[in-house]
Amino acid sequence: MDIIIKSFNRPYYLDRCLFSIQKHSKHSYTRIVVLDDGTPKQYLDKIQEKYPHVEITTSDLYDDKSSNLTDSYNGKIPIDFWVESAKNSSDYFLLLEDDFWFTKDLNFEELEKEIIKDNLVFLKLFWLGNPKLTSQNIIGNSTFYNIIKPKLFTWNTFWYKKIFKTYGFRFNDVMKFLGFYSTKRNLAYYHIYSVAGSIFKKEYFVSLWKNNNGKVDEGLQIQNALEYLKANSNYKIAHSTKEYFQTGFSTAATLTHKKYEGINLDIFKVNNYLNEAWFNNQFDVFSSLPKDINEFEIEQILSNADVTGNLFSEWKKWHNNFKNQYEKLGCKTE
Repeated sequence: MDIIIKSFNRPYYLDRCLFSIQKHSKHSYTRIVVLDDGTPKQYLDKIQEKYPHVEITTSDLYDDKSSNLTDSYNGKIPIDFWVESAKNSSDYFLLLEDDFWFTKDLNFEELEKEIIKDNLVFLKLFWLGNPKLTSQNIIGNSTFYNIIKPKLFTWNTFWYKKIFKTYGFRFNDVMKFLGFYSTKRNLAYYHIYSVAGSIFKKEYFVSLWKNNNGKVDEGLQIQNALEYLKANSNYKIAHSTKEYFQTGFSTAATLTHKKYEGINLDIFKVNNYLNEAWFNNQFDVFSSLPKDINEFEIEQILSNADVTGNLFSEWKKWHNNFKNQYEKLGCKTE
């Protein structure tokens, strides 16, 4: 089973991710493949030196992005690169992002045998401690996971889109008033889909990206998942009995969906300072594992870069807002 890691300009998190794989993955996996979309070459070279067995591939957008790491970049997303890489992977693969890390040991060899035996297309291994993101409607189990049949408000893609993904003209408020929309019902659709922290059958993963028009649209991916599962009722989905990953809230690759009123933060500048500190061995990214990066480490780096303290102050406010965004949904960020 391959491990695929999507990466963009946070080598300090990628280092943690790869370190955790080395520590916690038990028995064989086929390959570890990093799909990078713009991390400057000197940082990738250091990653390659530390982890020579890892394959690092870059997108067609790599040169443009790595030479223009500012929020002025047009923000193109390498969807075709991700999909083609998935098509060239093993039949089942684990998908991660650079700010994910293992918190528990996982026996890939035994897990893959059970996945194949049970005919799974999707196995969720990560849900931020939020029970709303896992289904309790269990129809079977194994050593590693529970096979589930999610109780979704509707499996009809038209009504899913209308109720849960139509915005403007207070339409969402109308759906709530009529009793159709609720956060709990919306989150239930993430029982069949996940951005990362899951094992996919590649046929299922590729199907999620149909008609994407070059845009990341989780609503469309969930619609595609509904269509696939209705058309392929012989396949099953499952959630692991325990959570195997954590993710970081210390930084972001970009500020898409992460801008907050009254906070003025240049995330590219923050990442540049953290990247350089990591590159020069002045940033201990492992000592806080299995928790997120130690806030004191970030404070030291940002305060040295900006003696006025403004950069760290804005980062601190942003960091708290970022965590609160998920905590309001019932997720754990510590």
